[in-house]
Amino acid sequence: MTDPKTIIKMKITQVADYIPQGKNEPEGQRITAACIYDQNDETNKSWSKWTPSGDLSFYVTNPDVFGRYKRNDSVYVTLEHVPEFETKDETPKNPES
Repeated sequence: MTDPKTIIKMKITQVADYIPQGKNEPEGQRITAACIYDQNDETNKSWSKWTPSGDLSFYVTNPDVFGRYKRNDSVYVTLEHVPEFETKDETPKNPES
């Protein structure tokens, strides 16, 4: 049996460049998104009985991605389990620490 995916519709609420002191170009972007209610799209009804709620923030360091997402863009986020053999010895890393 395959593990089902959960698809979440979100709206980008903030895109913030990280430009280190003494540099002119960004080295990263913090992208923040929030779940949205859209009565014309039933995507979020698959995981939320009432008004969807939640937010996501992540730090992008690939320059090819900079500028790809703008404030107020709508995006889909897919949650899917990673097979156990791919997750051994993983620990979350915070690029701002």
